[in-house]
Amino acid sequence: MSKQSFQTKSFYGFAVAALMVLSGCDMCCKKKSCSTSTSSGSSAPDANDSSSVLLKIGGKTAITENQFSEYYDQFILSNPRLQGMIQFLPNAKQEIFKGMASEEIVMHWAEQTNVASSAEYQKEFEQAVKMIKRRLAAKNFEETVVGKVAVTEAEMKDYYEKHKNPELVVTPGGIKALGIEFDSKAQAQAFLIKVTPANFKSVADSEKQKVREFAPINEHSFDVDKNVKDKISAAKTFPSVMLVEASDKKYWVVDAVSKEETKYRSFDEVHEGLKAVIEREKMAKIWTDKIDELKKKYDVSEDTAYFEKAAQMPAGQAPISQEDLAAFVEQQQAQQAESQKTA
Repeated sequence: MSKQSFQTKSFYGFAVAALMVLSGCDMCCKKKSCSTSTSSGSSAPDANDSSSVLLKIGGKTAITENQFSEYYDQFILSNPRLQGMIQFLPNAKQEIFKGMASEEIVMHWAEQTNVASSAEYQKEFEQAVKMIKRRLAAKNFEETVVGKVAVTEAEMKDYYEKHKNPELVVTPGGIKALGIEFDSKAQAQAFLIKVTPANFKSVADSEKQKVREFAPINEHSFDVDKNVKDKISAAKTFPSVMLVEASDKKYWVVDAVSKEETKYRSFDEVHEGLKAVIEREKMAKIWTDKIDELKKKYDVSEDTAYFEKAAQMPAGQAPISQEDLAAFVEQQQAQQAESQKTA
């Protein structure tokens, strides 16, 4: 075998093996060995399976052609990245078979060494089976009870207008500002009388003051003192210099430099994404309604007091809303994208 062909074959094997590792958890829940059978070992071939035997362990059939074909199809479906690469990986089928064979051999080892009989193994096995049962039940519940949902163009446009901030923001907008923090009001006032928007930075540099350059300040700025944020947000003329008392009794001299308008993605850009989001929200609503019906039907009782105790916030700390949390994440992503552009 030539050096080049060896390297090519090794590359194919590595590429497929890497994808197998990345998708290992999904495949564990898809292949036959993870069935709801009480057996913890290898999956025996179907009695009516007359296809060729591809692997034997201890003289007994472990993998047939039919079993491998099913495994292979499931593996490809569970790996979107592999679907696009498979045509460039002529050894893919063989490598995937090696992976399946390795799994069967390890399961056989677990049986032979009685590892599969240990209490810890059985506990984990039962937990895995329970998770699979839940997923299958949810899948069938959605197909037979919840059903499909339809989304109209009018609903998408209405959603677009109501959710422009923060979900559809390209640039968050807000007021660009510079600020210097002082320990006392007297210090802040002494600096304030020396500066104008034009010389703010030069005076700060000459007095060796540390200038903070704020990210555009808007209603979703969580890393800015509330008093400072409110005062800057109320500014009407730009640029302008102001004195602000922060909530921690510190004082800021701020230069509100300019105001940037929020920029949103166009409706056409997010059309398909909006449809998927609204479908999920509608589906979630139907799920909730149907589950509530089943709770009444099956006389379900819940200990809600347990979670009310667990959900108590520390003294003086207010809970963050889902909207504020989403806005914070969006803001951080926008700032990160902006920093990457300027890097």
